[in-house]
Amino acid sequence: AKKGCDADHARSCSFAAQLVSNEGFELDDSSSEPAQEKFLEAQLLYKKACDLSEAYACQEYARFLREGRGAERDLKAAAGAYEQGCRLDLYQCDAMVRAQLPPRP
Repeated sequence: AKKGCDADHARSCSFAAQLVSNEGFELDDSSSEPAQEKFLEAQLLYKKACDLSEAYACQEYARFLREGRGAERDLKAAAGAYEQGCRLDLYQCDAMVRAQLPPRP
């Protein structure tokens, strides 16, 4: 999946992010530094997939930002990622509403 992501294949980036994220959750303590490093790697892969127009990845990237998984919480950036996903796929608009994030001005 990472090779596909390196070649700018959006779904490959999203799949790679899921795999890396799962590795973080499989560690004994998901708040540990090794887990947070995995989550940061996954966050960056989701961001790349989102930038490559993968709507699901935008939702996941926003969720990582909202929850502070892998980095500090950033609700403004999370709202922006949800909005980007919303522009790509109307389902993502529902995700933004469920997350209760206000649209960015």
